Amino acid sequence: MWSQTPQIFILLGINKKYMNFFATATLPVFFMFYFASKSAFSQQNSSPAELNRQMLSAIETVNALTFTLKMWERFGTKTIYSVSEIRMMLSPFKVYIRNTEGNNIGVEVLWVAGENGGDALVNPAGFPYLNLDIDPEGSLVRRNVHHTLFDLGFDYFGKIIRTAAAKLGNEYYDNLFIIGDTVFGGRKCAILEFDYTGFKYISYRTGRDETLRSVSEKFLLNDYRLMELNPNIDGFNIIEEGKAITIPNLYCKKMIMFVDRENFLPVVQIIYDDAGMYEKYEFHELKINVSFGSREFTEDFEEYGF
Repeated sequence: MWSQTPQIFILLGINKKYMNFFATATLPVFFMFYFASKSAFSQQNSSPAELNRQMLSAIETVNALTFTLKMWERFGTKTIYSVSEIRMMLSPFKVYIRNTEGNNIGVEVLWVAGENGGDALVNPAGFPYLNLDIDPEGSLVRRNVHHTLFDLGFDYFGKIIRTAAAKLGNEYYDNLFIIGDTVFGGRKCAILEFDYTGFKYISYRTGRDETLRSVSEKFLLNDYRLMELNPNIDGFNIIEEGKAITIPNLYCKKMIMFVDRENFLPVVQIIYDDAGMYEKYEFHELKINVSFGSREFTEDFEEYGF
């Protein structure tokens, strides 16, 4: 399991200290401190709804980016840590990935819209010692990862937020809080938290030609989680029409986001279900709207090992 975020524990520690102070302080001192602190906090921070709006607007402005992605993803009772260096464009969609820590060190993946018959070009960095053309949504590429390469960057996370807000309406904002500030990668960030007490699992009857993948896309849920919830169903095959499967009523129970105070991007995303932390993503060395060379999304680029 990932090491708990130190800044959050510091924040909680401060709250506990103040609670002890409040228990012994006189009533006038308590209210003077409370209103002064609340006023200062309000001046420093946007409202949760406004910060949420700024974050979603910022995500829409990003098209080309490079970053090092640190990932913690839970599989059963085990959490797997990995690190990848990523270059990507959203329109037209292009992505290059190189794994540097965790599973499959040295493996490279290149996918460019409209090329290679829709397959990803994969350098396995080992046996069989030649480049492979692989379905980017197939089981080989999806092994020990929660998401496909199409979910990389911030756009997919923005869709999760928009879907939750559209489904819950005002209830989404009633469960959205700014719980403090922190520093990540040397940059000031607001800590935005969504904590949904109505999270639960429900039964869904499949329609014609549906798969767990298509159901996850329909409701914007994590398809790997659907596979865990429905172990008797092959996640890549068509499910019998009318079959009851178990799905969550929302992507997650809780989200904690570190929102950069300058570019308003969610550079840390921590996702929880009812069992605890399900996935965590940190964006390091982030550069947005960069200019790529004409060969950077080709297998012949000199920095790649294809």
